[in-house]
Amino acid sequence: LMHFSQGWVQFGYRFSNDFAPFAMVAVSLGIARYGVRPATVALVALSVLINAWGVYWGVALGW
Repeated sequence: LMHFSQGWVQFGYRFSNDFAPFAMVAVSLGIARYGVRPATVALVALSVLINAWGVYWGVALGW
């Protein structure tokens, strides 16, 4: 496990670092098999925007 504390002030799922490497491999294999589709680009852009929003609020709230 690669997390430090209980995570009472964090954005996102608490233990996502545990499965993120496996999810990246699965996504990479899917992109290699099916190519980059517009839905893939849209979902990646959406995830980047959501995480940027989380960083913004973390800074704004002083976390």
